[in-house]
Parts: sequence; C-alpha cells; structure tokens
Amino acid sequence: MTDTRVESEVASKKTPVDLDATIVAGIGRRIREIRGALNQDDFCKLIGLQKRTLVRYESEKTYPSAETVAKICHEFGVNPAWLLFGHEGSNLGAIPPVSKVLRRSA
Repeated sequence: MTDTRVESEVASKKTPVDLDATIVAGIGRRIREIRGALNQDDFCKLIGLQKRTLVRYESEKTYPSAETVAKICHEFGVNPAWLLFGHEGSNLGAIPPVSKVLRRSA
C-alpha cells in the first residue's frame, strides 16, 4: 500500500485526532481478543460505548479515543502499548514517537 493511499484512508476517518492506520494496524483484532467470550453488548456496557462504535473499532473503520483506550486498558488490565501497537510493555522502545502516531484533523 502506498503512503498516499494510507494517508487518504487515514484522512477519511473522522475523529478529532486520527491514529496513523499503518502504526495501529491490528487494533481491531486486539480489541476482539480483549473482549474474548463477552458479547459485544456486554463489552459496550462495561466500556460505555454504543455497539455500532465497537463494530467500527473492531473493523478498523475508526479508532478509539485516548479515553476509550484508557477505559479498555483499565477494565481489562491490558497494557496500552499492546492495545495500540501490539507491543508488550517490555518493548516500549519500539513504540513510534507520538508525532508519528497522531495526526491532527483538518
């Protein structure tokens, strides 16, 4: 996938601060893994989400806000670095700088 195509896909996601799709690839799978045997309705009640929002996160059509990431990590005891980037806490040096992860919306 070319950088232009990635930037176009990221730009199409309407959130106050967009996560770079190339860096957080797999976040939807990780959210499903965290959810485990919980159905989507029960997970949404715990985190305070609407089901359609969770479906969009899991399909990576949109990405969770920092607040939602914090809620998921707190409720399920997971490392934010793992949820966002797929890195375990012991590998924090592999996490890209914030400026490369977050992109300001226009």
